[in-house]
Amino acid sequence: FERLPDPANHSAYLAAELDGDLTGRDDTSRGAACALGLDELDALSCSRAGYAFAELTPEIQDAMLELVEAGNLTSVKLNLAAWLEELRHWAADASVAAR
Repeated sequence: FERLPDPANHSAYLAAELDGDLTGRDDTSRGAACALGLDELDALSCSRAGYAFAELTPEIQDAMLELVEAGNLTSVKLNLAAWLEELRHWAADASVAAR
């Protein structure tokens, strides 16, 4: 699993875009899918590790995301592997747009 490059000058832009999606600023279903994926990832994190995903160390977060990517950590509500891939594409596109 490789994290997207997160240069300091792009992180604020990406955070604002994600915030906009989660608060419904965009007109697509991307915000709803993003929120559902984050909720599912958090629920799996709480059930498997006992902590919210954001409270985990980066190493444990990476391990969980690798399990999702490989299809070994799944959700009934959402194909998390496909969601993660879509999130990567969206973040890469947003990063390019921020330049």
